[in-house]
Amino acid sequence: MGIEAGLLTTTAWTFVLVLTRISGLFLVAPFFGSPSIPRRVRALLVAAIALLITLMYIPLSLPPIRNLVELSVLIAKEAALGMFLALALLLCFLAVQLAGQLLGHLGGLSVGDLFDPATNSNQPMLAQLLYWVALGVFLTTGGHRQVMGALLDLFETYPPGRVVLPQDALQGIVEIVGLSMTTAWRAASPVAASLLLSMIILGLIGRTLPQLNVLAVGLGANALLLLAGLFAMGATAMWVFQQQQVELIDAVRNWLVAAGES
Repeated sequence: MGIEAGLLTTTAWTFVLVLTRISGLFLVAPFFGSPSIPRRVRALLVAAIALLITLMYIPLSLPPIRNLVELSVLIAKEAALGMFLALALLLCFLAVQLAGQLLGHLGGLSVGDLFDPATNSNQPMLAQLLYWVALGVFLTTGGHRQVMGALLDLFETYPPGRVVLPQDALQGIVEIVGLSMTTAWRAASPVAASLLLSMIILGLIGRTLPQLNVLAVGLGANALLLLAGLFAMGATAMWVFQQQQVELIDAVRNWLVAAGES
C-alpha cells in the first residue's frame, strides 16, 4: 500500500509538495526570506499561499509513492525548483551589493562596515545603502508580483509531484551568475571609471608636486567624487538593476518552462 494511502490523503500530500516548493523560494530569495520578517509571519504566509495553490490541484492525481526514498526525491525536486527561481533574485541583489563594495573600496569608504542581518556578516555601508535602495525599486516596480507570477507559471508547467529538473542545470546556473556579474559591472562602471581617472590624475599631480600630500588630498577628493557620482548616476544604476532583474527572472522562468515542455 502506498504511503499516500496509508498515512495521509492525496490532498495532504499535494499540500506538502506545494508547501515545499514555495518554502524553497521564501527561504532563499531576498525580501521574501528576510530575517527582519518574523518567522511566524513568513510561515503563515507560505502556508496560506500553499493552501490557495493546493485547491487548484486537488483533482490531479499524484504519481504513486511507494516508499520514503521516492517521497524524499519528490520533496527535494520541489525544493530545488523553488530555489532556482530564488537564486535569480538573490544574485540580482548580490550584484548590487558587489557594486557597492567595489565603489566603496575605490572611494575610500571600505572602513565603514556595518553588520548586515540578511547575510550575518559585515558589509560596507555603501553596499548596504545600494541594497536597500534596490529593494525599494524592486517593490515599487512590482518585482514581487513578477516573482509570484513566475512561480505560478512553474506550477502550470510542473504540477505538484511531477517536477523534472533540467539536465543542463549547471550551465543554467553559470549563465545566471554571468548575468548578475554583468549587472554589477553595468551599475558600477560609470562611477568606477571616474574614480580610476581621479586616481590617475592625482598620481600625475603627486609626481609633479612631491611636496603635496597626495594621500590626504586623494581620500577626500575620491570621497567627494564618489558621492557626486552616486547623486548623478544613482538613478541610472537602479534602472540597470530593475532591467536586469526582469531579464533574470524571465530567463530562469523561460529556461525552466522550456525544459519542462521538451
